[in-house]
Amino acid sequence: MIQLTSSRVRRHVLFVLLSLATIPACFAQSDAGRVASPAATPTALENPSLVQQYQATITESDLAAHLYVFASDYFEGRETATRGQKLAAMYLAGQYRKLGLDPKGNQATSDPRAPENYFQPFPLYGRRIKQAGLEIRAGNQNIASSHFSAARQDGDAYLAFGNAANIEGSVVFAGYGIEDDELGYNDFKAMEAAGIDVAGKWLLVLGDEPLETAEKSLLPTSDGAPSRWTLRANTKRGNMIRRQGGRPAGVLVVGD
Repeated sequence: MIQLTSSRVRRHVLFVLLSLATIPACFAQSDAGRVASPAATPTALENPSLVQQYQATITESDLAAHLYVFASDYFEGRETATRGQKLAAMYLAGQYRKLGLDPKGNQATSDPRAPENYFQPFPLYGRRIKQAGLEIRAGNQNIASSHFSAARQDGDAYLAFGNAANIEGSVVFAGYGIEDDELGYNDFKAMEAAGIDVAGKWLLVLGDEPLETAEKSLLPTSDGAPSRWTLRANTKRGNMIRRQGGRPAGVLVVGD
């Protein structure tokens, strides 16, 4: 049985508001530094030279200057409500200020040039796993058990394909958990032919695929190299197993 304990947490997210005004290419600013009312923006057909002028400002080097920072590991994936997401919001707000966009946020601040002027905070509710446990039983006897702390593991992975907090069921060996008629290999058809029902069962599957060596597959791949079942094994297995009739209770993948 796997038992997951989760908590409902409230976190604040900083949402960066784009200005209602357009980018300053199409309007002038007042002497006080405030954005003036935007003029009508011409279409590419009405003023092609103007469009080409600003197209020329979009360069590979300029885009790389932003992309290599914004998509870097320093922002930690920019996951919602994390430190990386808040750093990314600060970065965007700074770029909006540089462009001269009028801030439309509602976060109170005493500094008119602070990035927070572009923010609209709102509460976010989520579930976070405190601990996940795995128990192996034979009848009423507990054979083995293990617990995983969210501090040491990516706790969200345990609910990657479902949201049940407690799941209990017997275990069925499902080979490699592969269903691939193109390669002529289908563990689930073999189980169905043998009368093995997967509904409500934990499927114990081997990682990777049938291999002769680490570099050579026993499946009929075009070049003899390992297939996508080795390269993107767990995600593909999970998505495929979810589609099985009867819906298995869960998957246990045995890795190397």
